[in-house]
Amino acid sequence: MTVTQPGRVIAGRYRLLTPVGSGGAGVVWRARDELLDRDVAVKEISRLFGVSAGGDDWTESYQRTLREARAAARISHPGVAAVYDVVASPDEGLCIVMELIDGGPLSQLVQDGIPLTPAEVTAMGRQVLDALIAGHAAGVLHRDLKPANVLITPAGRAVLTDFGIATMAGDPSITRTGVVLGTPGYTAPERVRGEPATQAADLWSLGATLYAAACGQGPYDGYDGVMATMYAIATEDPPAPAVGGRLGQLIGELLNRDPARRPNARETAQALAAAADELDSLALPAPVLAAPPRPTPAPHDTHPAPTPTADSVLLVPATSWHDDPLPSAPPSRPSRGRRRPSRGALTGGLAALAAAAVAVVVAAALNTGKPADAGNTSFGTSEARPPAVAEQFRVAAALNADNSTALFAVAQNGDLETNHFANGAWGGWQPLPGGKAFTGVPAAALAKDGRLMVFARTASGQAGYFYQASPGSASWHGPLPLGTSQVTSAPAVVAWPDGHLEVFARLPDGTLGQTSQLGAASAGGWSGWVSLGGHLAGPPRAALDDTGHPQVFALGPDGGLGVDAYANGRWQAWRALPGGHAYTGMPAIGGNADGRLEVFARTTSGLVKHVWQNPGDQTRWGGPLTLFQGAASDPEVFNTKGGRMEVFAQAPDGTVEHSWQFQPVAGTGWAHPQSLNGTSDGSPVPIWAGTESELFTRTPSGGVSWDHLVDEQAGWTGWSPLGGSF
Repeated sequence: MTVTQPGRVIAGRYRLLTPVGSGGAGVVWRARDELLDRDVAVKEISRLFGVSAGGDDWTESYQRTLREARAAARISHPGVAAVYDVVASPDEGLCIVMELIDGGPLSQLVQDGIPLTPAEVTAMGRQVLDALIAGHAAGVLHRDLKPANVLITPAGRAVLTDFGIATMAGDPSITRTGVVLGTPGYTAPERVRGEPATQAADLWSLGATLYAAACGQGPYDGYDGVMATMYAIATEDPPAPAVGGRLGQLIGELLNRDPARRPNARETAQALAAAADELDSLALPAPVLAAPPRPTPAPHDTHPAPTPTADSVLLVPATSWHDDPLPSAPPSRPSRGRRRPSRGALTGGLAALAAAAVAVVVAAALNTGKPADAGNTSFGTSEARPPAVAEQFRVAAALNADNSTALFAVAQNGDLETNHFANGAWGGWQPLPGGKAFTGVPAAALAKDGRLMVFARTASGQAGYFYQASPGSASWHGPLPLGTSQVTSAPAVVAWPDGHLEVFARLPDGTLGQTSQLGAASAGGWSGWVSLGGHLAGPPRAALDDTGHPQVFALGPDGGLGVDAYANGRWQAWRALPGGHAYTGMPAIGGNADGRLEVFARTTSGLVKHVWQNPGDQTRWGGPLTLFQGAASDPEVFNTKGGRMEVFAQAPDGTVEHSWQFQPVAGTGWAHPQSLNGTSDGSPVPIWAGTESELFTRTPSGGVSWDHLVDEQAGWTGWSPLGGSF
């Protein structure tokens, strides 16, 4: 009989109150031990074995449970949930009575891909490792270590649950079913291969748990189904964790697929202590600098830049430009329910129970008196201003008013060239006026009067624009200047709902420059460049949110992603997005079906991650989650006909990979990346051309190649050359 109703009394003393969790092993209840007058946890586990009450199978399951409960009860450690009792009868089911831990699982803290800080991960890992060591000393293996089995109390205590219980049988088939099918991705490769559990297997699971805490997702998340995940664990090394220093090195060592090459428990403890010391050495006070003043806008500016206020400050990160930096301040995370411990309690408690050095790191980051999201405001630094990140080649793809595709790219000789698809064929590459003066990546948009406009930067740093003589025309006017200021990045352009365009680029002082079109006509004048502040290392990208206002995204010199949004008649000042300081290149922007934006960017270790605006409060961002591993190019994203997003990137072998949302709804899963073959030498650029998806990339020989998808059932047609010399 399965225990399902609150109010029931088990074994004459345990009154079930409310369920506090459920999973493949059954349901865990908060219960009252009416004999000893205390709250306990009652875990009903009969469904784990799929057996009926009574009979030989029931007796065998009971004996297995009793053996494992006795083993777990031998462990006396503050980091292990104590086992109090075993209840088994045909009428009442099969239950384990355990210590009730008031706290939330680690899996809840890192849900939606939001990681802990390195200091939190290190402190938590030291506690969990200590609990593992106590169990191993008692002769008990955990065999199901994962984020869901690590509870964090309001005081910051990390407690390991299900020690020796979740995989009770010792039978390999039951072990594999109970663990892999329930939570694929946290079982060691040798266990997937059917080899016996060992202490080394528990340490691999510890590494996977630390990976999830540090990166916001497990090392093998994203594979399509249990079998694909198991195969990947057995045959593929996981991607490098998106955290640097000694902590990242240890995680990689623990996840070695060869058990003999993993560090043992003593070596792991030493490495975690070294990571804590390293973090302590990086925890320097962060000075606060006033944001650079924003100039008074010209009278014709349709949405002027704000005057700096006391809130308009840039919090300078403790670390500057670095190939493999460590975040020095914890990113904010939204509350996820009343049972979640507060950020302060979590960090302070974990640090107090770990090394005192870690406590110093975390306390310095928390004792600011700011609201939960206020710490997420630092973006870049005025003192570390390296040259702009090198721009990868890509074409600019835009649609004419009749939905025909037009391409624009800077040729090797400096020409700005265009290619237009009309009457069922590409017309070939033709140079626009202006001579061999251009560099970088152009941008294109459709003006309100139906004519395409193209923006590009010259080698001397001037920004200019072109426009069609008439809608769809092959004749172009220009180039015309976008002001006298120089720019040091490719331009980005958005079209406001009223039809006027706005262009953004990095200025020579590293701040974001902005200029607005004075009218909706293609030949209309421009306001001239003004600075919107910030300190950019890479080209900006811009998109309209669901209110019809622009948001601009860029990479900072510290490797973090930042955003500035126009709202309530003013630019809101730069703020940092989640994900730390590990990014490079140019981000890509996509829109969810409900209008919220998502940002995709590549890390220095080759991961493509994305962050997204949270429902109900678009000033807060969730993430990051990883979509690609080992990307060799910046990502690009677009929305398909059905509204779902699709992301493309170059793979390390030069082929093109893509992933897509299963449903055009925020928070849904993404497909495991699949190859589109071909050979790419730059960022692939997709576009939805009215009736089909089209994809463009440069080949290693310097030409542009084209693939398209007319029917999703039939798949992509294959790559065709479009020529050119780029």
